[in-house]
Amino acid sequence: MTGDPTGDPTGDPAVALGPGEAPLILLPPRFEQWWATALAALFAGLGLMIVIRDVEAVVGWLCLLFFGGGLLVVMGRSVFRRAFRLELHPDRFIAFHPRRVSTVRWADIEGFGVWGHGATTLVGWQLREGAERSGSMLDRANRALSALDGTLPSLYGFTPEGLVALLEAWRLRDAPKGA
Repeated sequence: MTGDPTGDPTGDPAVALGPGEAPLILLPPRFEQWWATALAALFAGLGLMIVIRDVEAVVGWLCLLFFGGGLLVVMGRSVFRRAFRLELHPDRFIAFHPRRVSTVRWADIEGFGVWGHGATTLVGWQLREGAERSGSMLDRANRALSALDGTLPSLYGFTPEGLVALLEAWRLRDAPKGA
């Protein structure tokens, strides 16, 4: 990771937003999964052709249902991408998910890191000793399985390492000194 002479470890101008500025809002790229959309549409279309031509109706219907459903999921994520946003504020970050909103103060975070298991790579954080921890079942499972207090998906157009660098820069800049 290269830095710049001003002390920005990411080289990203977004890190330079000072306290009191508007929050930095990270959204998933609009069409991050063109390949998945194209592949799902291709196979759903193939399934439709098989059904129309009555070659193998069961296989055609299975293709149509499976890949058509996948197409709806991928397109829905593109349409409702604001539901998966990450807001960086001077004193906290807020992670939005369609079923959950998590707010974490920078002063409560010990640090960020990359956590991976198999093909899944997430950005996680650990809270400082004495910080208030959520008692939700998901958060307890996170702590039991990974020793992390929370995780963020890799949705925001950064590599996991790049997102960690961005979050660490905000945490170190905005957390009160000595916290």
